[in-house]
Amino acid sequence: MVYTNGYTPSIVMLFASEKQPLPASVSDSLAQLDYTQVRSAEDAQRALKSAHPEAIIIVGSSSEMDTFIQSIKTANEISPLLIQLTDTPVHTNLKDSADIILPTALADQLHVLLSAFIKQRTENNRLQRINNSLMQENERLRGELQQKASFSAEIDILRNAIVHNVAHELRTPLLQVKSAVALLSEDAGDNTTLVELAMGATTRLEAGVKNITVLNELINESFEAPSFEPVLLRDAYEAAVRNLRRSWEHKNNVERIRLHTPDILAPVLGDKHRLSIVLQLLIDNALKFSKESVDVIFRRMGDEIHIAVRDYGIGIPEDKVNKIFESFYQVDTSSTKRYGGMGIGLSIVRFILDRHKTQVAVETEVDKGSTFAFSLPVAKTN
Repeated sequence: MVYTNGYTPSIVMLFASEKQPLPASVSDSLAQLDYTQVRSAEDAQRALKSAHPEAIIIVGSSSEMDTFIQSIKTANEISPLLIQLTDTPVHTNLKDSADIILPTALADQLHVLLSAFIKQRTENNRLQRINNSLMQENERLRGELQQKASFSAEIDILRNAIVHNVAHELRTPLLQVKSAVALLSEDAGDNTTLVELAMGATTRLEAGVKNITVLNELINESFEAPSFEPVLLRDAYEAAVRNLRRSWEHKNNVERIRLHTPDILAPVLGDKHRLSIVLQLLIDNALKFSKESVDVIFRRMGDEIHIAVRDYGIGIPEDKVNKIFESFYQVDTSSTKRYGGMGIGLSIVRFILDRHKTQVAVETEVDKGSTFAFSLPVAKTN
């Protein structure tokens, strides 16, 4: 084995000066291990340049040994176990530097001590290599995540800029188109089909631009602290239904909406206008994707009011549920032609409910319908 720093391993270095006799028990015990013996500090320093001992055994005590020990203790590239084997009083500095001070009488147990230490050191080194590898992998993944986060932020900035520009640039020409279509309808006579198609298309476009405008407002408000007050959900619901009744698309569909609520329901804490937008968008989706009745359910559950909108329509594929709240996302691009819409409504719902510190849960089954539900805290009032 060769270490990355150029060392080749020597398990033990035995430093016994020429003046110090080496006990037979020491050499007998170390015979079971791979060791290198040196007799002077100069020899020890030369040996360290090519070997990387796991432990250094100092036999005896002298100023020369003390100087050598201090030098290896300050070296960053090695951290061997330092054992002093002596029966004489220990030199003060050496005593502070030695990891283990062992009487000579116990020298025959050196191989037991060192075997256990080397085994543990080997395991520690293995774990350290694994840890270093994991840290490198963690750094690599962190770099990738930072790149993706930066890319995602750039996309969000571009998307928000598009939303702002579309909301600003389309409102005026759309109003002119709507006025022109309204004038044409007055002189249409028996040719009402074309005018109705134009009115329908204009109304859907107007709804889309309105949603983009709301989304733009929400994006601009995202850095402001929300201001909430007690809200009666029935009031928010009635405002949502009124807006749906005014729309060309749902003016004849509001009769399909069924409200389920107790006669007395505590107010919730929130923004009435924004909550009416949430209900309107969820009901609009339910009416759009279902020909049957749509259920709006309010009920109290502890200190919260549970709100749910259920339809019995086409449902949503399971793998699409987590994506439907993204701006401009369509579950199926063909549904845009069949049902209309720009994929903005549910992203507005998510924005508003995020501001209310709540999330919408979706239960859905293809061809059987979907339920969108969320909860709001009961407002504490007198």
